[in-house]
Amino acid sequence: MSHTKKNLIKVKNLKKHFSSGLFHKTCVKAVDGISFCIPSGKTLGMVGESGSGKSTVGRCILRLIEPTCGEIYFQGKDILATKGDHRNLRKQMQIIFQDADGSMNPRIKVIDQLLEPLRVHKLLNGQIKETAADLMKLVNLSADLMDRYPHELSGGQRQRIGIARAISINPGFIVADEAAASLDLLVQAQMMDLLKRLQSERGISYLYISHNLPIIRRMADTVAVMYLGRFVETGKTKDIFNSPAHPYTQALLSAVPSINPLARPKKNMLRGEIPSPLQPSCGCSFHPRCSQAGTICSQIIPEKRHIGRDHWAWCHFVSHKRAAA
Repeated sequence: MSHTKKNLIKVKNLKKHFSSGLFHKTCVKAVDGISFCIPSGKTLGMVGESGSGKSTVGRCILRLIEPTCGEIYFQGKDILATKGDHRNLRKQMQIIFQDADGSMNPRIKVIDQLLEPLRVHKLLNGQIKETAADLMKLVNLSADLMDRYPHELSGGQRQRIGIARAISINPGFIVADEAAASLDLLVQAQMMDLLKRLQSERGISYLYISHNLPIIRRMADTVAVMYLGRFVETGKTKDIFNSPAHPYTQALLSAVPSINPLARPKKNMLRGEIPSPLQPSCGCSFHPRCSQAGTICSQIIPEKRHIGRDHWAWCHFVSHKRAAA
């Protein structure tokens, strides 16, 4: 990952394991030893199929769930060493949920939901209407919507309220968990433009979690590709999209629809579905679905291999393939 700017977020060997089963306990390794950095004012895009562990990573960083082990640093401070009240941490780190409707109380008007973070952190200076109107304007919404209830708004309007609520206390870091997944393409583009503008104006760092590769390509400076709780490839966005090294990354890119009738036939298409984390494979977790797997893949977990500047992949054959390319 790039180190051209000071890292706001630094994660080392993060793990989150869950126990499953009533009588016969089984360990589910939702996140299994990942490390990464997010520089100030930059965006890390985290991609992978549903069940790969992306959302769990975001929730661990925010301490919405407690990691099993690992280290998480925010502005150089180990946030896992902080005990008790996390209110000061919450003020600096926020989340935008995928389901904007589900994250809002249907019985409370927009203005009260919008100002709730300011009330919790005692940052409301008494100018209630003015503060709410400024936040609405910031996300390109009319102040007339403040007195409505969530069901009276469109999906795009509710998502903008979620963004306004997240930035109301001026955080330095935001986890955007599939923030535009439930919206149509036009509104998605508007959401991305809004988030990029806020990042430029306020220097916010994002962890943008999505399975939508075109959105990640537009939003992220660097990309981490996850599969069953582990990274399989990381690098700058242009390198991941222009020169994907890992077979899983290649398969994900092959699955992106194209409107070009002259486009090449899709290759490296994924076989089957992501396996259950209750029954992990030995060796490389991707080998049961990989068309390029060899005997070693079912026996030994691949090590991290350097491909180019800030570009890494976890594959036994990646060096050979890159040399032959």
